[in-house]
Amino acid sequence: MEQYNDGLSLNPDNPRLLTDKATIYMSSFRKNKDSTALNTAIELFSKSYAIDSKNQNTTFKLSVAYFESKHCENAWKFYDLCKELGGKPISSNYTAALKENCQR
Repeated sequence: MEQYNDGLSLNPDNPRLLTDKATIYMSSFRKNKDSTALNTAIELFSKSYAIDSKNQNTTFKLSVAYFESKHCENAWKFYDLCKELGGKPISSNYTAALKENCQR
């Protein structure tokens, strides 16, 4: 985390660093079920997405973060955006979980 903070202090608008830092917060959420960590992850993923909306990794992780927060509309929105960009990070397990738990 310290290295991401150092990097972001030099370049606060680096989308890859923002996404990577948000990923750490997602891991913390999964480990501790800390909703503050999940909200922070969504904020950082969203900032990264605002800077680079073509990054499949970011759009996928935003979908997952919204899925975890039970915000199905945004989970599907970012899932679809990721698919439009090629959908490489999307696994069949995630697609099945999204379909099962977030009806369109």
